[in-house]
Amino acid sequence: MKRLMLATLSVLILTACGNKVSPSSERNLVTKIEMNTTEISSVEVNKVNGVAQLIIADQISEQASTYCKANEIIYINTKINKVERNPSKDVAYKLTPTNNRLSMCLAKDNSYLSYRYGNGDTVTLENKATTELPFSRYYQQIGRMGKDILFFSNGTYYYYVGISGGMGRGISIDVYKGDELISELFSGNTIGEDFFLAPNLILPSALFSEKKPPHKKMQ
Repeated sequence: MKRLMLATLSVLILTACGNKVSPSSERNLVTKIEMNTTEISSVEVNKVNGVAQLIIADQISEQASTYCKANEIIYINTKINKVERNPSKDVAYKLTPTNNRLSMCLAKDNSYLSYRYGNGDTVTLENKATTELPFSRYYQQIGRMGKDILFFSNGTYYYYVGISGGMGRGISIDVYKGDELISELFSGNTIGEDFFLAPNLILPSALFSEKKPPHKKMQ
């Protein structure tokens, strides 16, 4: 399994909010914190006066791994954080890192796109999009945030991979069993550290069928 070294994690914390700000005070709206990734293990987003604020602590690994192989192109490689909604009063959501990882790998001959989810060196779930058995694809637009959603089913389970664009950033994974959302996961927002998305890579259209997701949240 390939390994990609990580450097530092950049976190944006909103420290003020308002419709109008002077140039001199504008820099106070956002504080950028640089810290080594060995110091981080959990992220909380708090609501303070209606403004989301990040809280980060503890430790995660310095290394990112990919399940892609030598004959494949890395399309997505991402850390996996569990999303917990409203874990306590005034906390909008909490991200807790795991040892899991998702790699989506495109064959160099464009014959397949592989979804590989695993823990450490072990792939625990793999599925392939081919011309005979394509993944489904849907573009979701909510305000200024757009999300390209790739999804497939495995028995009664549905797996959605969301690639955020526009005002959004990051990779999400939503897993349903029947109509029930059983797992909500997110990469984090920092490109190159929380997740990798191949720039300017055009996926073969033959590997997808344009289809509206059966779950309303994904539509």
